[in-house]
Amino acid sequence: MSIYNASFQDASLSSLSLTHVQFNPQDIVSYAFAYITLLPIFILVFYLSVIISRRELMCVFMLTGQLLNEAVNAILKEYLRKERPFSKCFNT
Repeated sequence: MSIYNASFQDASLSSLSLTHVQFNPQDIVSYAFAYITLLPIFILVFYLSVIISRRELMCVFMLTGQLLNEAVNAILKEYLRKERPFSKCFNT
């Protein structure tokens, strides 16, 4: 077993109250990353509030483009299914 896997198995994880994101409460970086995972939700709320308040077509196109980009990324991720490079480094 590698040192990388052992350090994550020993850590007790905590859950963020807004969503079910687990992170190590003693690690400041994991705490920051737990909130960074919420950015797509904040961006969607921002887009919707700008579209409702300003009623500009450009904002609708930007939101549509971003959602199409996410859909294409999800499709490519399922289609390609490449192994992550770090799993080869740590023998997981």
